[in-house]
Amino acid sequence: MTELPCALGFDWRDTVYTNALLMCSKDAASIQKVARGSPAASLESLAYKSMEFFKRVTMSLAEPELIIAYSNGLGSPSAARILWEAFGNGEALDHVDASSYRATYGFTADIGGRRVPVVGIRHMSRFVPSVDNIKLAWARQRERA
Repeated sequence: MTELPCALGFDWRDTVYTNALLMCSKDAASIQKVARGSPAASLESLAYKSMEFFKRVTMSLAEPELIIAYSNGLGSPSAARILWEAFGNGEALDHVDASSYRATYGFTADIGGRRVPVVGIRHMSRFVPSVDNIKLAWARQRERA
């Protein structure tokens, strides 16, 4: 977790790590059930409320230059999918690598009027990201911002 920010030119101590949405369940697969049993009553409502908090609080405190969003696919709840749906404004994903192991893509999120590059990568618990792919996806999104 500390190596990736350093490889991208950041100090890991200045990096904000957040997984607030998925912290309410033991894994992404069980989040639907947990969300239904929560005051939010659905995953959609939980994601919406989480992204509102992210927009108002996390973004104002962190002022990120880049967001790395983990994903094991866009077909299931993941940070990348939730951010893209909430802040991607219908923008198509820009795939740098579509392989199943090193899937890397980017989009530019519009969060509270601020445009921030987002790079989606496979979850690091099972996959090793390509720093070169992340840098390329980030550069492409900076060009668009």
